[in-house]
Formats: sequence, structure tokens, C-alpha cells
Amino acid sequence: MIDDTFPIVQCGACGARGRAGAGCAACGNGTAPVHRPRRGRRRLAPIVLPVALVAAVGLVALVAVSAPIAWSPSAPARHEPPAPPSAAPPSALSTPPPYTPPHTPPIPEADAAAQAAAIDALLSESQDSRTALQPALNEVAQCAAGALATIREITRQREDQWERARELPVDALAGGVELRDALTEALRASYEADVGFQSWARRHLDLGCQGDPDADPDYQWALDRSGAAEAAKDRFAALWQPIADAYGLPRRTASSI
Repeated sequence: MIDDTFPIVQCGACGARGRAGAGCAACGNGTAPVHRPRRGRRRLAPIVLPVALVAAVGLVALVAVSAPIAWSPSAPARHEPPAPPSAAPPSALSTPPPYTPPHTPPIPEADAAAQAAAIDALLSESQDSRTALQPALNEVAQCAAGALATIREITRQREDQWERARELPVDALAGGVELRDALTEALRASYEADVGFQSWARRHLDLGCQGDPDADPDYQWALDRSGAAEAAKDRFAALWQPIADAYGLPRRTASSI
């Protein structure tokens, strides 16, 4: 191996190489220096893709972008319909029961009899009050001061009878509500009449029993309300008769209520 630290020469005749400073060791002819590349770091030449390859790649990309996308519709997926439910045997199918209206239990006959008896008892009390009213009015007309207290008590009784009639149970009686309404109306009108009679009696006694009762406004009001009570009693009596017969109770008339 030739030491490259010294200049190298080459014979022009035979081409042999040697060190500078002497002729050719082989043939003795003159030599010339041999050019050697400078020692140092080798530079790598840049890797250049062939122009043809680059052009081919660009062409392919261009065609891929510009070309319309060819879409071939695939066959639609088949959706199998759900399997129908297995038919149940006729015995397993439930059918709604026929409509049955709500059952209303019959009202015991004992309840109807008790309600009728309660009405009859109130009628008896009302009859007692009516019976005591007319004698008391006659006594006041004759200037008997003690009769005023009797009229006041009768008025209180009438009010109590009216309030109790409004609360009578009648659901077990045929036409019970209409019956109760007629009795309530009659007792209310009777109470209002007694209030008018009481006002007349007090004034009549205060004035020394002077004046005609027919000219007194309270007395006339009392007579008017008594007429309304009689009309309501007539309606009640017509409704009461079949009930009284059914339960063995006394019949009533307008004058006996």
C-alpha cells in the first residue's frame, strides 16, 4: 500500500507509480504528479427521484382526485320480518267478562219503617203546637197577658220542628225527598206565621188591647204565612197517605198537621 502522505508520481512511459523526487523506478523515464482528491468528509449527492417517476405519481393522484367516484350500490340488506307470535290456544285467550252494573243492595224494610215512624212522630208534635196556638191567640185578643208566653213557646217549638224536618233521613222511602221538602216548607211557613202572631200579641197588649187585629201588619203577615203553610201541608198529605198505609201509620190532612 502506497503511503499517501507523500506526493505520488506516475511514469509517462510505462505508467508505473512511485514517490516524487526520482525517475521511474521501472524504466527510468520521467514522471508526473498524480492528482488525488482532497482528503476530507465525503459529501453525499442528493437523492433525486427520476422525473418520470414523479410525473407518474402526480398523474395518478390527479386522476384519483378528479375522476368521479364510481359507486356501485350494493344490494340492500335483507331485513327479515319478525316472526309472528305463536298463536295461543283458544283456551288461553282471556275474554273480558260481560259488563255488570254495580249492585245496589236493597234497603232493609226495617229502615223504611223507622224513617216513616220518625216523620209521624214529628207530625204529632206539630199537631200539638197547632192545637195550642188558637186558644192562646183568643186569650190575647181578650187582653190576657199570660197567653203571650204560650205563643212564644209555640214559636220556639215551630222553629225546632222546622230544623229537625230538614235533617230527616228519607232515603228508604219512595218519594222520600219530595215528601221531606213539602214538610219542611210547611213547618217553615208555620214558624214564620207564629213569629208574626207573637209580634201582634205583644203590641196588642202594650196598647191596652186596642185596635182591630185585621188592621195590624204583623197579624196580616201571620195570616199570609199560614196560607202558605196550608198549601205545603196539602202536598205533603198527598205524598204521605201511601206511606202511612204501607207502614200502618195514621193518615194526615192539612188541618191535622
